[in-house]
Amino acid sequence: MEEIMQPDIAFVNLEDIALQMTSSLDLNEVLTTISQGLVDQLGADFARIWLLGHGDLCDECFKASSCRNKEKCLHLKASAGMYTNLSGEYRRVPLGDPPIGRIAIEKEPIFSEDLINDNQFPNKEWIKAHKFCWFAGIPLIFRNKLLGATAIYGQRKMPQGGFEHIAGFANQASIAIKNAQLFGEVENLKNQLEAECTYLREEIKFEHNYDEIIGQSAALKY
Repeated sequence: MEEIMQPDIAFVNLEDIALQMTSSLDLNEVLTTISQGLVDQLGADFARIWLLGHGDLCDECFKASSCRNKEKCLHLKASAGMYTNLSGEYRRVPLGDPPIGRIAIEKEPIFSEDLINDNQFPNKEWIKAHKFCWFAGIPLIFRNKLLGATAIYGQRKMPQGGFEHIAGFANQASIAIKNAQLFGEVENLKNQLEAECTYLREEIKFEHNYDEIIGQSAALKY
């Protein structure tokens, strides 16, 4: 009898996350869906997403001493699993700072299943304490432009082919993130234009004393 190939569980679960994240245009919701989905459905224990942004916390940044570029850095925007705090040591990560900052500046993924002996991971005590055995870090890129980076840690062995599936999923995540960013920009411009129009109408009414004109036609009302 011909053997029926079963779909890879990791691949199926990542497809489920992809469907969820593309159903929203709210950036925070998209980021939360991605990070929480990686924990819930992939079996990761810790997942975070940073987006590229301007240097804004330089005077109080935990990573200021290792930051070589004060203009831009990675901003922590979503965190799920063991850590959900967005205000800790890694709320900002300098470009080039390993492993996350290195992923961003080189625009290349990092996969490791031997974190204790891998020199790309300096905090060995933290890794031992949490018994992490694998790491997947992937740049989020849209049309060759860096959006940010995601980092995933796991305590259980990664399913076969899991790293490749995560890399493919990151491409879909980048599209969803960019769409949400663009939608947010359009909404901000729309709100700004509406506020400016309201202000100009009030200025015109004040300058020309339209309130003193008596009439019922549409032209006089606006």
